[in-house]
Amino acid sequence: IRNYVDIGDMSNTEIIMRLSTNIKSGNQFYSDLNGMYYVKREIFSKIPLQGNYYPISAGIFIEDDSLRLSLFTAAPLGGSSLKTGEMEIMQDRRLIQDDERGLGQGVTDNRAVLNIFKLVLESRESCRRADEKYPAGYLTSTAYMEQKKLLHPFEKLIYSENDWNGVKHSFGNDHEEHDVGFEIVAMRSLPHVKTSSKSTTPIGMVVHRSNLDKCSVEASSNGNQLNLKRLLGFDENEESREIYRTTLTMLEAKEKVNDDSIALCPMDIKGFIIK
Repeated sequence: IRNYVDIGDMSNTEIIMRLSTNIKSGNQFYSDLNGMYYVKREIFSKIPLQGNYYPISAGIFIEDDSLRLSLFTAAPLGGSSLKTGEMEIMQDRRLIQDDERGLGQGVTDNRAVLNIFKLVLESRESCRRADEKYPAGYLTSTAYMEQKKLLHPFEKLIYSENDWNGVKHSFGNDHEEHDVGFEIVAMRSLPHVKTSSKSTTPIGMVVHRSNLDKCSVEASSNGNQLNLKRLLGFDENEESREIYRTTLTMLEAKEKVNDDSIALCPMDIKGFIIK
């Protein structure tokens, strides 16, 4: 869904996109917390509308016993589910006068903006059920991948060599892919980390594992083990490649990782330094 919104010549205008369905979601919906996981929200009719709006950094979804409808956004916005079976998300807002909520002036710096969304409808009949009082929700592996495609789209890198333009027919064949839910969220060179070799610079890497809903229609997970050497294409017998644990700031190397496979629990995040 692509919505091109321009309210620069209007006054006191709010543009929302509302989706109406027959999903029996009641007064509850789920919105993400900084893109990490989804928190259950509840609508209270006694408070003003703005009190029932929440930040939508990456997505929002409603569900019942049989269906789930998820809406993922490419840019942070605000949204809610004010009625059962409905989702709405704010596109833009223009206010001429001050609303006396701390800004001290109206909202008049609007520019034309293209809001991009992805809508995912899933069956919930074969998925794991959490307790009704459980405060969080998790994406299925299918929805997780669709969200990542929107937030981190693949880019083809075109190069020109000997008057030939194109891309390689294959890429990464010597690497082992990691399981769905594992994500390399940061990778960079670390010139401040000292090593015995003066010719190479260590590489720092942060790995995160999401917690995903278990559904029988999806491929089974390989567990909580991640093999960094096979992921990075290292030779198993190459002793010059050493992996060390580190903090998320990657300031210094800690203890050496001796095992090939590293365990990451759901919602776990760890840092490593490769020398």
